[in-house]
Amino acid sequence: MERTPNYRFATEKPDHIMLSISDNPETTMTVTWRASTSVESGYIEYYEKNGEKFRKDAIVKPFKSDVNTSNIFWAKAENLKPGTKYYYTCGSETERSEDFFFTTQEENLSKFSFIAISDHQKDNDHYDPDYSALNKFLKDTLKKHPEVRFILTAGDNTNCGQHEIQWNAMFEGMKGIIEYLPYMMCCGNHDNRGFAQYFPEEVDRYYAEPAEFFNAQLEYSYPKNGPDGWQTENYSFDYGNAHFMVFG
Repeated sequence: MERTPNYRFATEKPDHIMLSISDNPETTMTVTWRASTSVESGYIEYYEKNGEKFRKDAIVKPFKSDVNTSNIFWAKAENLKPGTKYYYTCGSETERSEDFFFTTQEENLSKFSFIAISDHQKDNDHYDPDYSALNKFLKDTLKKHPEVRFILTAGDNTNCGQHEIQWNAMFEGMKGIIEYLPYMMCCGNHDNRGFAQYFPEEVDRYYAEPAEFFNAQLEYSYPKNGPDGWQTENYSFDYGNAHFMVFG
């Protein structure tokens, strides 16, 4: 019996909601999300508890994948206070997310914790990759270590990153985590890997250089300080008294 892939296509409701560091983590936070192409604009609204609400319009760009086209949104909350908890929503005027929150970095921070993970791609079923075990593991870890500031990956976030079904499964699997903690991904060789034919079996493997799907979905999520032509999959950022360099 022929199977139907679980594509998890975009709708008007924002999904793939992700925090990231693209600037000074003391005073900014970037929010990335996805929606269908019928949603042509979007914004974040952010505020301290019981405080004034601020709005920042999003950069919007289409992402054409191997199976569909969606819109990706990026908005940077700015002029934030160091060491402060903020609440936020994202989306359009008619379709908005629930309230999430994040905390900015304190000033003069010299000691902090983060989670590093690697090769967490799922190749158990390329019709419907299952990231639920990773989701549970990370949530259990965060319960034990609520002091964690962000998650850093060392690559292979997906098994075949040139196929949208892989990214959609990964983002679905990270729900309840990356809306609250910055998710700083390194591009691994699997993240730019694709096949000329993906269903019903993988045929003619290739590697995209640069990593097209990685870069298209995360173009403004991370600092644009990598080498020309290779930005997004190569970047660096500061947190506290540490400097992180990410090479794809």
